[in-house]
Amino acid sequence: MPSKNCYGVDLGSNTIKLFCQAEDQYYTERNLIAVTEEDEVIAVGDDAYAMYEKVPPGIRVDSPVKGGRIADADEAAFVLRTLLRRTETKVGRNPSLFFSVPVNMSGIEKKSLSRILYGGYLGKVHAFAAERPILDALGLGIPLSKNKGVCIVNVGEQMSEISIVAGEQILICRSIPIGGAHLTESVQDVIRREGHLIVGEKTAQRLKCVLATFGEDFGEERKVFGISTISGLPKEGAIAQGLVSDAVKAPVAALAKEISSFLERIPPQISAPVEKEGIFLAGGTARLTGIDTFMRRTIGLSINVPSAAEMSTIRGLREMIALKSLQRFAVRVKKE
Repeated sequence: MPSKNCYGVDLGSNTIKLFCQAEDQYYTERNLIAVTEEDEVIAVGDDAYAMYEKVPPGIRVDSPVKGGRIADADEAAFVLRTLLRRTETKVGRNPSLFFSVPVNMSGIEKKSLSRILYGGYLGKVHAFAAERPILDALGLGIPLSKNKGVCIVNVGEQMSEISIVAGEQILICRSIPIGGAHLTESVQDVIRREGHLIVGEKTAQRLKCVLATFGEDFGEERKVFGISTISGLPKEGAIAQGLVSDAVKAPVAALAKEISSFLERIPPQISAPVEKEGIFLAGGTARLTGIDTFMRRTIGLSINVPSAAEMSTIRGLREMIALKSLQRFAVRVKKE
């Protein structure tokens, strides 16, 4: 049984989100760790992100989660332990941790999750895992027992998950290797090709968030520093909103085509309620201006974007922790 000291954990490639039941509060930090060649950890979370692209030789700043999958269980456990200790409430003994996980985890992924939980970093814990589409549905306020079929698309940093949830079951789920990072890379490519400037990932990500639009172009621009592709020297440049917006449209159009192809293959008895309800977008990329209208043109269905799309999974964990009746959707994580 879960203890009274409960936390929700959403381990993403870009960020790690925590929910602390005692405080009824969310915490979000970058899922990054800075490590020396001697395997000494020098920074975690937002502190590691502050070092990103600025570190000297001999220091590596990386995410322990790649493509939505755990790449380094020990580093992921260290990050989680550190960030749990940063919450305002003392973690205490034998906490219960509710994790969001992909659908149909492989044996290797289960072992990685078990390593995080029982590898000695977190002490003694009670651990449970719930599949992400169910959590997204809960976080988006979709009634599980009453819906006849909804399509949820969680656009992650490196991977997107397209799911059909009907009643209390995940009927179909497919992972697409397109996510927010691909939009960022596209911005970098366009700036290099059209603006003759090499900018870092952090700069491109910031430009994507403040300038990218799938609607009206207001002619804004931002000054950035990079490396000239012509001279090879540091240079300041002005990046126009239209340039950034054009860059992000190609990967989003590709994702929309994948969603459309996915929906063409679902049974008619499921497609009817999906067409009626439309598609629910989750993940930070869903907040880009006008993305719903842009995707609707390709898919032909309404696109529902909640006000806090990037928080849907962790909000689902909050609902699950709060209501014991929902904890039947979580399974105990065993020690491998």
